[in-house]
Amino acid sequence: MFFDPHDLLLFDHLSRMAEAISQHPDIELFASAYQRMEQQGPVRIAISARGVMNRRNALAAYARCEFIQPHATCIRRERFLMLGGFSEPYRHGGETHFWLGALCALPAIHYDDTVTSLRLADNGVLEPDKESLSLPTVVDLLERLSPQLSARERRQLRAAVNRVLLDWAMYKKRHGHSAHAELAALRLMSLPVHLWSRAALLMLPSAWYQRLQNKQ
Repeated sequence: MFFDPHDLLLFDHLSRMAEAISQHPDIELFASAYQRMEQQGPVRIAISARGVMNRRNALAAYARCEFIQPHATCIRRERFLMLGGFSEPYRHGGETHFWLGALCALPAIHYDDTVTSLRLADNGVLEPDKESLSLPTVVDLLERLSPQLSARERRQLRAAVNRVLLDWAMYKKRHGHSAHAELAALRLMSLPVHLWSRAALLMLPSAWYQRLQNKQ
């Protein structure tokens, strides 16, 4: 399990995780719903699922939202090390790269839709000279892992990568940075209809984009 100063675990977090592990000894990755604490108020991050999920459904869920966070997840140590952990070459987006790679590698995971942890939102401002402005490394997974997936699983992987790219592009755009690299990396054939409006918004000049954001 993982823990850092941004996390708060509720009283039943460990007990619910331990119960799931004991009931499913063959599962290697366990995740649960969490609540992100933002200035505007708490936001519940959860998917409409409970119990064991196969690979395709887990990838489809990740294409909808980032339902896996370290503080709300437990992975068997041997599998974590086998997958390379949060390796140094993937400092930017390393956690996302790891979790998405794990979903591709594992035949199934276990999910609990009960909120048992809180995550304090990071509202930091990006600096233009930071390495963090580079393209998310999840793009590398498409070529490396696609051959081992079924056609339906590959489609969900592409959709998940698209969602990660758009989330990061929106974050950069809000802080005045270009999102051209993320838009160019999108797999348009796997872009869900509900995300097209977000992609179109990112194509606007920065001044127009900021004006629309200020009106919301």
